[in-house]
Parts: sequence; structure tokens; C-alpha cells
Amino acid sequence: MENDIKIEMSRQLTKQLNYKPVSEEQYERLIIPLKLMGVTILRGEEIERHLDLHNAQASNLGTDVVLFRQQISISAILEETYHVIQNRQGMNNDKDAKLREILNEIDAKEQLLRVAKQYGIPREENEETQMQIEKYKEKLKKLYLERGYDDA
Repeated sequence: MENDIKIEMSRQLTKQLNYKPVSEEQYERLIIPLKLMGVTILRGEEIERHLDLHNAQASNLGTDVVLFRQQISISAILEETYHVIQNRQGMNNDKDAKLREILNEIDAKEQLLRVAKQYGIPREENEETQMQIEKYKEKLKKLYLERGYDDA
């Protein structure tokens, strides 16, 4: 069944933005929820190459593995943590992989904007997140049109 396929979800890398990477202390604090869930967190040269291939800041592989760059933003950590939660809850598992990915990406990015103040996410990251939401909403509209849905 297609909805049982594990999809890789990532926070895309936007080259023109100047990211403020988290400090090691912030990083350790932000990954506590992942550690409590028993998620394996991978970093290093091989991970950097994988993320470069996918043009991503970070990525998750289903429910148990997250890939982070050495220089990582608050938004990337929080978004991948939320994707793990989405995957564990089976969010949109009743949809095919392409639609599920788009819907989960929009939801995760909207969640980031909701918690931006609480986590002190920098303005530039919030602006990037808003741009990414618009990009995924366009993908969703295009997908709906391709499939002949009336509510596109």
C-alpha cells in the first residue's frame, strides 16, 4: 500500500539567506524531544553530502532517524522534530505519498510560525518559512489541478 511508504521530508536549503546557526548549547536543548522519542540523530561529512544532494538543511527518514548539518538553524531542528511527530501519528497517511508530503510540509511550516516567538526564531528564518509555505501551497494547487479536483 502506497501510504505505508516512508518518505524523506526535509527543510530545503535557501542559498541566499544568511543562516544564524544555533550554538552547541541551543542545539543540545532543542534536540531533547528527539532524544526522548528515541530518535537517532546523524551528523557529519557523509550526512552533509546527503543533504547537499537533496538541497536540504536537515531531513528525517520516517519516525526514527533525523539528519542535521553541523551548522543548523532553529527552524530546521524544530521542523524535523515536528515531522517525526507527524510520521509517528500517521498524519495524512490516508493520502498518497506526494499529497501527504505536501500537506505535512505545509502543516510543519505553519507550526513553526506558531512557535516562532516562543523559540526566538530569527525574522529571516520566519520569512523563509513563509516563502516555503507559499511554494508548497502552489505545489498543492498544481497537484489538485492535475488530478481534476474542483477545490484547487
